[in-house]
Amino acid sequence: MPSTYSQPNWLWRMNMPIKLKSLFTASASMRLFMFNASLIILVGIWLTGFNVVHWSLYLVPIFFIFAATTGLCLGLVIPRIIFERD
Repeated sequence: MPSTYSQPNWLWRMNMPIKLKSLFTASASMRLFMFNASLIILVGIWLTGFNVVHWSLYLVPIFFIFAATTGLCLGLVIPRIIFERD
């Protein structure tokens, strides 16, 4: 029996409304900023010493690199909801 729809229903990004999808995606300039900021933080960690720095300082560059590569930035959701950006 053939399927009645062409895209899988379980893909949340396909069924997400445009306004909600725009809350999660970062612009190209924001992605470049996050990538550069993560590189600067990683250089600072490298200059300090990898064995000296606390493990929690690695989380910020990891989240920034994830947001820069995928465009999904969870940190932008709250300010966009507060300031009602379209």
